[in-house]
Amino acid sequence: MTADDAIVLHIGVHKTGSTALQATLAAARADLADRGVLYPGRDEAHHAAAWAVTGFTMGYGEESTSVRKRNWPALVRQARHHPGRVMISSEFFGRMRPPAVRRVVADLGPERVQVMFAVRRLGDLLPSSWQQYLKSGLSVPYRDWLKDVLTRDEPEVTKGFWYRADFAALIKRWKRVLPPERITAVILQPPDRDRLYRVTEDMLGLPPEWLEPYRSLVRENRSMTAVEAEAVRRTNERVREQMGWAEYARRIRHGAIQDMIEHRVPPDDEPRLVTPRWALRKAVRRQERDRRRLLGSGITVVGDPDYLRTRPTAASIAQITEFPPDLVGYGLVGAEPVR
Repeated sequence: MTADDAIVLHIGVHKTGSTALQATLAAARADLADRGVLYPGRDEAHHAAAWAVTGFTMGYGEESTSVRKRNWPALVRQARHHPGRVMISSEFFGRMRPPAVRRVVADLGPERVQVMFAVRRLGDLLPSSWQQYLKSGLSVPYRDWLKDVLTRDEPEVTKGFWYRADFAALIKRWKRVLPPERITAVILQPPDRDRLYRVTEDMLGLPPEWLEPYRSLVRENRSMTAVEAEAVRRTNERVREQMGWAEYARRIRHGAIQDMIEHRVPPDDEPRLVTPRWALRKAVRRQERDRRRLLGSGITVVGDPDYLRTRPTAASIAQITEFPPDLVGYGLVGAEPVR
């Protein structure tokens, strides 16, 4: 049972529907306040406050996103001064090292904090994560990236992957500062896309489906097809060394890629991104271990843990050699016709 003055800290993890939930909560901010629930600030998510605690920066090179240390104490003041329930959400809380976890809980007040996060099958998380890295300039092919993250404890290419994807380790970090009954894991299964919203409503003392009208206002962030992802990857190969982060973020991340995802409707027969059998076998073995740790952790689990034993359909990675004309028009230089 969530206390009437609980500070609900949604910590992700990455690629589990966090962005859509944050946009929904932001759209409902004023009406939440009328019900005594605070969703602090004006942004959709509380990334800036999380970065202020960790020093994490978005992007690459000297132009990576700056960190304003005042963002965290400003958020803490709002949360602690509010007498009712508070919702704070950022996937970057899930990536915090133990000292930062201790600070977050101590600053917000250990007697009020309740943590929630969502869990996906690793077989689903892998392609989604690779696509997200593409949006930050990654140019490593999917097959090579899979070999790096699934055969090394510390990947060389995306060094922080397991710190954002290992939910068993995440539970261990937060259990050091909070009792297990204050931590909730929501297992996401494709047939039930609403579970994260229902749990959020329950923890905030809202009626079931109260968030639905606001959720309908939010555009879902669809995945890229294999063809689209390859166009982005080739673009990154060509422009990454020529552009600083500010130009890349403006022209590629929030320009060409976002325009393509929001407006292009891929044909049904366009190849989708799939994961080979060898990678899914490794993913299931690792997730079986994490599933046992989840069940033995004592935290609240919403959903069926046995779902984590399953895996998506395996297939060979498609070799993309040409691109449809409509894709070229989005300004991705990697989608230029192959000659």
